[in-house]
Amino acid sequence: GKVITMTFVDPGVPRKANHFFNTAAKKAVAAVIAGDAAAGCERPYTYDEVARWMLTSEKLSKNRIGDYLGRTDEHAMATIDAFLGHLDFTPFVFDEALRFFLSLFKLPGEAQQIDRIMEKFAAQYTKAHPQTFTSAETAYVLAFSLIMLNTDAHSDQITNKMTLEQFINNNKGIGADGANLPAELLTRLYNSIHANEIILEQVRPEPEP
Repeated sequence: GKVITMTFVDPGVPRKANHFFNTAAKKAVAAVIAGDAAAGCERPYTYDEVARWMLTSEKLSKNRIGDYLGRTDEHAMATIDAFLGHLDFTPFVFDEALRFFLSLFKLPGEAQQIDRIMEKFAAQYTKAHPQTFTSAETAYVLAFSLIMLNTDAHSDQITNKMTLEQFINNNKGIGADGANLPAELLTRLYNSIHANEIILEQVRPEPEP
């Protein structure tokens, strides 16, 4: 598939904050938002800048970013909204957008965190592609379906692979008002996932207290 890139402006969060984030993400973001010297800051940073820091810093742990974006505290929820606000999915078909999104961080291990992150992704994609999905719920269900298909297609542990027919069947009625998505769309997604694995690195750090 095509290489997907987006350019983000580095907000210049001090280097000291990188290490702080990788050891205690929640405290680090609170310190950066407050402009706290503990994070090496000389001024407060906005959620928009925190999001751009996560998108541009090579030094931040992708595990920590994923864990943080799935949290429910006020700072984290405002950060994921800003984070997704920077992602323009308009040029991308669904699996390209999903691949790109999942390359920016590691999905956390906890189901509810994954849920929250994927809901935000689905809403942002639907906003960019109202003609493909009339409801974010459809995009949300389909995103999970693709992640499951990806595991099925590329895991050595699974010998009976899901067929195209099974994949289409599994996604029956997920459109608005129980409508079916076009078979062409589902076929293209199925073939794309089979041809090109979405790399989900399942490295699990110790969760933060």
